[in-house]
Amino acid sequence: MTRNREAGIAGMKDMGRLMKELMPKLKGKADGKLVSQRVKEILEKEGRRLDSAR
Repeated sequence: MTRNREAGIAGMKDMGRLMKELMPKLKGKADGKLVSQRVKEILEKEGRRLDSAR
């Protein structure tokens, strides 16, 4: 998730911005609902990791 931090993506509050960037690249290749679910899982995991590092 280092790239996410470099892109200014800090957690769930940035999910919409991330999905807006991803979906045009994945159109016709992946189901948006599945992409959203996976992005949410990753952001939640990253958020927990960052919280425990504080």
